[in-house]
Amino acid sequence: MSEWTIPTGYAIAIGLPLLVIAAAIWWPHD
Repeated sequence: MSEWTIPTGYAIAIGLPLLVIAAAIWWPHD
């Protein structure tokens, strides 16, 4: 289970901020 917990944690730690940045770029806000 630990071999999946660590990569998942990294995926969330990297993917979540990326999603926020992508949303900030693509969302048309003034």
